[in-house]
Amino acid sequence: GPGRRQAAPGALMPVRPIIAGIDGPAALARTLRAAQYIADEGLATAAYLAMALGKPLLLEGAPGVGKTEAAKAIASVVGRELVRLQ
Repeated sequence: GPGRRQAAPGALMPVRPIIAGIDGPAALARTLRAAQYIADEGLATAAYLAMALGKPLLLEGAPGVGKTEAAKAIASVVGRELVRLQ
């Protein structure tokens, strides 16, 4: 439609299909559950897509809703260092 940019032919965003043995949002949710963190479908999907696309994940919300714990759990299961910005 108007105002939408078309991607150049062959200019696809690189995607990593498997991250640390995790091949999709459901697998990430299971892995997080095994690490004592229960992620809903939305968080598991957003986190998986951010990792697969090599993009950052921004978690927003009121104090005390579990943003830091989610970040700690995700970093832990994929073997990454957590960098927390406030």
